Amino acid sequence: MISQAAAVANLLWDVEHDIGLAVHVGEDKTFAYAVVQTSNGEILAWDGWIGGGLPEGSISVMELGWDGWDDFPTKLLAEANGPWLKSHLGYFLVPTYSVARQAAKLVEAHWDSPNYDETPQRFASSYVAAYLPIAEREVFFTELKRRAAESRELHDRYRRLGLL
Repeated sequence: MISQAAAVANLLWDVEHDIGLAVHVGEDKTFAYAVVQTSNGEILAWDGWIGGGLPEGSISVMELGWDGWDDFPTKLLAEANGPWLKSHLGYFLVPTYSVARQAAKLVEAHWDSPNYDETPQRFASSYVAAYLPIAEREVFFTELKRRAAESRELHDRYRRLGLL
């Protein structure tokens, strides 16, 4: 499955990263979290299509006015992330507040995320409402390795995904 988060990642020249955590909003106003490879948009794991309302002020990251922005891109990205960090995404990051650790936890819990027939279409028709680059690459991979050491199944899956 492919995420549009790769397009967002390409705009962020001020933070080096190859994996990110994206919040996707579907046409039905549900949302999903996804750990995404920035090179190709491949979704490594996802969870969601959660209802219950979007935060007030939520917009597509791509609607932020990138063309006229002449400062660090991550500052502009904060405009889209703000409403999410004050609500759903902020709660997702609890208790560690580490994007890398929580993304690794998502990959562990949902490495076998169901790929229902409609899932690729849902991601394709969704927009990215928040995006957090995983700049602490070593933390992310250390967490994956620690978790894989406890489960042969996880270890094999991570190796197939190219994560180990």
